Amino acid sequence: MNQADFINQLQELALGTRLKRLSDTLMGDVAKIYKDEHLDFEPRWFTMLYLLNKEKSLSIIEIADRLKLTHPAVVQFANQLKSKKFVLEKKDKKDARKRMLAISNKGKLVVEKLQPILIQIENSTRELLQESGVDLLYSIEKVEKSLLTQSMYNRVKSGLKKHLLSEVKITPFQSKYRTDFKLLNEGWIQKFFTLEKSDNQILSNPEKYILESGGAVFFAVHQKKVIGTIGISNHGKGVFEVNKMAVAEEFQGLSIGAKLLTEAISFAKKKRAKQVYLESNTKLRAAIHLYDKLGFKQVENFNSSSYKRTNIKMTYALN
Repeated sequence: MNQADFINQLQELALGTRLKRLSDTLMGDVAKIYKDEHLDFEPRWFTMLYLLNKEKSLSIIEIADRLKLTHPAVVQFANQLKSKKFVLEKKDKKDARKRMLAISNKGKLVVEKLQPILIQIENSTRELLQESGVDLLYSIEKVEKSLLTQSMYNRVKSGLKKHLLSEVKITPFQSKYRTDFKLLNEGWIQKFFTLEKSDNQILSNPEKYILESGGAVFFAVHQKKVIGTIGISNHGKGVFEVNKMAVAEEFQGLSIGAKLLTEAISFAKKKRAKQVYLESNTKLRAAIHLYDKLGFKQVENFNSSSYKRTNIKMTYALN
């Protein structure tokens, strides 16, 4: 009994595999043609040799750029073509370190013998595409342009980021997370600066120094693991300070800090805050960028803080 084509069943999930299979099928048939015509030549060499036949000489980097292939792939093809004596290697007159390739007389002879075959391959391919009823070359070009705009790597990473972020839950202070609050903050502070007296006080007893005065501490929890935290202190008269924000290194760059900061701002708004501010250091570029992106503005001529490491103060523009 015939079994269904499993790769076809996978649809988009196996697009790369399906294109590779199609490529292998076409290349395999062309290889048989070359063999029947007694040509010691492989289809995968064609584009590179054909390019060198049109150009006087090119470097490995230039060939990779023209063919949109990786540097290692071009080096591999170059070595194979050299072993067949289809191309010659020489040094650039201006830069002896530069590896230049040029087609040899033997290579030109092969290209000449390929001409009638290439005409038939082109005609047969055009016929095949017409039978399919789809402008496949145009579709491939569109896909390639889309990948130049955003690679498959970035598309998948972005999707994974969104999925992970959807699984992250923001939860208010719980005593069982007290150690996480301390360790996460100690980690980033000691990486860039030195722990100060105020740090030790707040990190050791957030209940006393943040919660009892009407502030809050929030945690980002993923699969029962704390991966981020933030504090927001109530200084009275509607003034709130965002502080002690930290995200585990392996989860940085996933917008978890933004999620925590948004929660802290929302808390301050519910408490009818008149001012929300934070203090930081310009060395923390990613953090400063985040604050700016979410609406915090730098306070000019700021020069007073309880922390030695602070060199910037930013306030949030409350409506």
